[in-house]
Amino acid sequence: MKWIHLILISSTTFLLTACNLINFAEDVEDIDPPIVSGIEDKTIVIGTTFDPFLDVVSFDLVDGDVTDLLELEGNVNTNEFGTYFLKYIGKDTSGNEIEHVRYITVSVDLKTAENLVINGDFTEGMKNWTTTFVAGSGTANVRVVNEELVIEVQSVFPEWLWAPRIENIGMTFQSGRTYLVSFDARSEEDRSIHVQIGELLPADPWFIDFQPGNFKIHDLTNEMQTFRFTFRMDLDTNLNGAILFELGTVIGSVGIDHLLTTVYIDNIKIIEIG
Repeated sequence: MKWIHLILISSTTFLLTACNLINFAEDVEDIDPPIVSGIEDKTIVIGTTFDPFLDVVSFDLVDGDVTDLLELEGNVNTNEFGTYFLKYIGKDTSGNEIEHVRYITVSVDLKTAENLVINGDFTEGMKNWTTTFVAGSGTANVRVVNEELVIEVQSVFPEWLWAPRIENIGMTFQSGRTYLVSFDARSEEDRSIHVQIGELLPADPWFIDFQPGNFKIHDLTNEMQTFRFTFRMDLDTNLNGAILFELGTVIGSVGIDHLLTTVYIDNIKIIEIG
């Protein structure tokens, strides 16, 4: 009987203790926000899919999983280069909130991607590069110095945007694909250049533009800059595409005060990204 009595006392004590703990938990005020995980900064390849909620979890010590209460401010355009700002707001049912900032960088690994441009780094001199001049009105002295293209513009004509011109011809552009164009450039004095992607023709209309209506003017300074743009090939597949650097009377934000200057171009790449 003593053992039964002791067991009854122990059971009663346990039940009372458990009830007290439950009551204590119910009486505690929830003042702590949830813990949000999986929101580390990230670099993604341009043209890929990005889900801002993938692997993101919000957990509260009282409510448990509150991922469905997460709010997000900001967005990521995976088709445009840049670093994007996202703000996650974690909430629980008691109204506690916490904010976390995340940066998503849209980029591409240019070192490992296949480059359509032959000799885009000029390690083989002027191989696969040609020039087009107009005598007396669109000429330049073009050479490669220390694996860098040097274009000393000697003359331009007021109405001719394109001459002098430097070309790399013979690339295949697949219909329906998106391409990234990248190059480094500077000039001794501020001036602008025009860059086109398309096919040169021997007769009128002389040129098929692969990005019609997308007029690419780039403003150069005396500091080397990397210029990038993307375009989608919406025409039929073309086996004789070219990149053209036009250094004639190009009017950009830096004006036309220094057209007769020396331009330096290097590291030209065209890669398929989607």
